[in-house]
Amino acid sequence: MTDPADRSLVGKVALVTGGARGLGAAMTRLLSAAGARVFILDQHHPDAGEPFDDQVTFLAGDVTDLDAMTRAVETIAEQAGSLDIVIANAGVVARGATLRASSPATVDRLFEVNVAGGRG
Repeated sequence: MTDPADRSLVGKVALVTGGARGLGAAMTRLLSAAGARVFILDQHHPDAGEPFDDQVTFLAGDVTDLDAMTRAVETIAEQAGSLDIVIANAGVVARGATLRASSPATVDRLFEVNVAGGRG
């Protein structure tokens, strides 16, 4: 974890895509602990088991939806005035399947989220 005295990100604003769970949630907590105001853009609401502190704001959205990405950035600008840090963490996997064995739709979705997310 971070040193509780490390507040090096005070005054900074961050966006973490896919920040509601897993690695994204861990990065969200680290950024917040260092003093940043953090916005999460995720399709899934954060798990209730480990709530985020009041420095974290959840925005529902899909990184493959350009309108959702635009709304998220506009919301951040309205609420925080700036955006200093972006962590493009959102991602999906084809569980139990190789790329060769995956359907074209699955491959398209993998590329859409993991590579082109936010491009529209």
